[in-house]
Amino acid sequence: MRAALVSVLVLAACSSITVTPPTADVPATEHPRDAAVDAAATIDQPAALCVTGRTKACPCADGRTGAQTCGADGTYGPCACFAMDSGAGDVSDESPAPDAAPVEDIPAASAPDAAARSYDYVINRMMLDEGAEPGVTTRAFYGFNLDGRFSPSRGASQQPEDCSHGDYFSVVDPDQNSGACMAGAVGGGTRCQGGIDNQLPNLAQTIMQFQASLNVQALLNVRLNAGRDLVLIRVSGVNGALGPALNDPAVTVQLYPFVSPMFADCADVARPNQMYAIDNRSLNVPGDLDSARVQFSGSIVNGRLRVTPTDASTAAPNFPLPLPIMGSNFGLRLYRTRFRFTMGETDGTSGNLGGYAAQTDLVEALTTIPALMQFRDAAGPLIQGFVDVATGEPVASCASPRGGIGIGLGFSAVRAVVAPMAVSGGVPGMCGAPPATDAGAPGDVPRDVASDALDVPGDG
Repeated sequence: MRAALVSVLVLAACSSITVTPPTADVPATEHPRDAAVDAAATIDQPAALCVTGRTKACPCADGRTGAQTCGADGTYGPCACFAMDSGAGDVSDESPAPDAAPVEDIPAASAPDAAARSYDYVINRMMLDEGAEPGVTTRAFYGFNLDGRFSPSRGASQQPEDCSHGDYFSVVDPDQNSGACMAGAVGGGTRCQGGIDNQLPNLAQTIMQFQASLNVQALLNVRLNAGRDLVLIRVSGVNGALGPALNDPAVTVQLYPFVSPMFADCADVARPNQMYAIDNRSLNVPGDLDSARVQFSGSIVNGRLRVTPTDASTAAPNFPLPLPIMGSNFGLRLYRTRFRFTMGETDGTSGNLGGYAAQTDLVEALTTIPALMQFRDAAGPLIQGFVDVATGEPVASCASPRGGIGIGLGFSAVRAVVAPMAVSGGVPGMCGAPPATDAGAPGDVPRDVASDALDVPGDG
């Protein structure tokens, strides 16, 4: 039974990802930065100050196309040149030839909203909750209230829809709790009831109890530090300056789950304002950076971005979450996904991500791995024990085939510069690209295969 438990839980992230085009009611937002790539006019007059953080294409001395970013002083920096079409992937700080006219920045007056800005961030760290270690009581605080319930921890007070699991208290987003909660008090105090649905730490803890090498947090660290599984978030239509006073009721959020670093040193993953190229696997239309396959509507409250899903995300997954297990990187399809983080000029802080995985997805993963099909009969009851979200219509249920397992992760991000052209696969020689001798390594295949069948619609 011990071997069965380990095998079953290892497969918890083994469901394939599929993404369909985003729903039609998600407006396509024009990014002045991307529009600048197509601008053909030259500048015959002194250029006006550019908008800080905006990126545009620029010609390199040898005829290649590069990109340059507007700095805090209102002027564009040097042209960063790279050769993506040839696959060489070399990067230099080469300036454009003296007689080459830079591409003109699109005039602010021609933008849909002259005051609106776009911000790009790349998630470079993901964190499980503290306490996800053997012998330590887990207190989850990342994640969200996914079922609208505030489930008590005492079984005598629970209802069937609580799935025999009490909800956790959130110190990251207190609005996910209920009652008279007090900051600094354990669990918010005796009159506070948490609402967080998150069983990922319990899954990770159980896996580690049986095989210490299966440390999900350590595996996440290795992948992200190596420039793999990075997720880029673009927030556009932002009106106002970043900071705690910023409130914007409507912004557009585009998510790119496949991006490639355009730098060789992976230590730069931790640094802001590094260049990343969006992989065509993240796009509905290859080469069109605005055609993100995963899109959301959001708002900014006191400087903190909030993305809340629509009812459609209950019927279909709306977020592909990469999760490395046993040398492979599986895509976990999340439902009712939402995330928040505080937007800064150089980084994104206090990130919070939550959604649930269908228990049937985890069990069905066994049917795709012949060597583990023998554990299918035991998988159902074991996975059922982690269900904490009742799902289904017209009456929600925790019992299979309904029921979901809450997933919560913290994250941090840094500001990113987006290359003007998309790529297909890792750029040779750059951080995150597998060596030519190991391009087919098992750890890279599952995610690439999963991207071919991505079917996670966005929320409008």
